[in-house]
Amino acid sequence: MAKLADPVQVKAIPSARKRALHRTNVIGWLFASPWAIGLLCFYAIPMLMSIYFSFTTYSILQPGEFVGMNNYRDLFHDPLFWKSIYNTLYFTVFFVPLSIFIGVALAMMLNMKVKGMAVFRTIFSYLLSCHKWLWLFCGCGCYIQTSDW
Repeated sequence: MAKLADPVQVKAIPSARKRALHRTNVIGWLFASPWAIGLLCFYAIPMLMSIYFSFTTYSILQPGEFVGMNNYRDLFHDPLFWKSIYNTLYFTVFFVPLSIFIGVALAMMLNMKVKGMAVFRTIFSYLLSCHKWLWLFCGCGCYIQTSDW
C-alpha cells in the first residue's frame, strides 16, 4: 500500500517555494529600482509638472495662477509656433531619412572588398576626426568655445 506524505512536509514545500519566489521578486525589484527612480525623477515628474504649468501663468518668484486653456489659445494664434512646426516637420521628413541613407551608403562602401580600401578607410577616418576637432573648436557657439577653459 502507498505511504501518505506527512501533512507537515506538504505544507512546508509551498511556503518555502513562496519564500523563494518572494525573495526572487524582491531582488528583481532591487535591481530595477535605480532605473525606476531615474524614470520617475527625470521623465515622469517633469512631464507632469510641465503639463500642470502649461495651464498656469507661472513665475519663479510667485505661485502660478490657473488660466486654463488661455496659454494654448495664445500658442495656436502665434505665427512663430506654426513656423517652428513647419521647420520641425521639414527637418524630420527630409533630413533624417537623407542622413540615414548617406550613413548606410558610406558604411556599405567602406565594407566593400576593393583593392586599396585600407588606404581609403585611413583617409576617411582621418577626415572624420579632423571634422570633429574642427567642430569642437569652431567659433559658432560650440562646446569648447563656450566653456570657461
